[in-house]
Amino acid sequence: MGEIINRTSAIRSMLVMCFIIAAFGAAPFGSALAAGTTTDLTGTWEGTLGVLYEPGDVPKSPETFTLRIEINEPSVRVFLKQDGKWIDAKPGAFRIQRYRSNAIIAAMDSGSDEDGVWAETWNITVAPKGNDTLLAIYARLVTNEDLPVPSEHKAFGVAGKGELNRVKR
Repeated sequence: MGEIINRTSAIRSMLVMCFIIAAFGAAPFGSALAAGTTTDLTGTWEGTLGVLYEPGDVPKSPETFTLRIEINEPSVRVFLKQDGKWIDAKPGAFRIQRYRSNAIIAAMDSGSDEDGVWAETWNITVAPKGNDTLLAIYARLVTNEDLPVPSEHKAFGVAGKGELNRVKR
């Protein structure tokens, strides 16, 4: 019975991932701007995002993380600040999709570690608040495919929200 449940969960996960890939890939990447769009997202954007929590799950001190996004369409790179240094998150994996003033910056990949095979999705959605300020919503989901269903780290995620300021054009 457990094998059927695991197989069903795996199939459901694969279908969800296929839907995400198909939906994200339905529109062209790169400088696919809608007619009339004048928003220029080119440049380096930096800011600190606050981690979003489920109700009742708020820590005593709010957690934050610092993000840098370099946009030079069709190229985009994402960095996280760790111990005062910028770390290139998933080099070469991020893509940008634009629609009018907004953009989705995303990466999907997989690998393996001591827990087995994992699949990971990052999504950063940005919208301009001004010429040099973006509202950013960040989401990261990880599935450890080889861990049993009751495992705490079978699937987990983090989300954040904040502003990014253009520090370089």
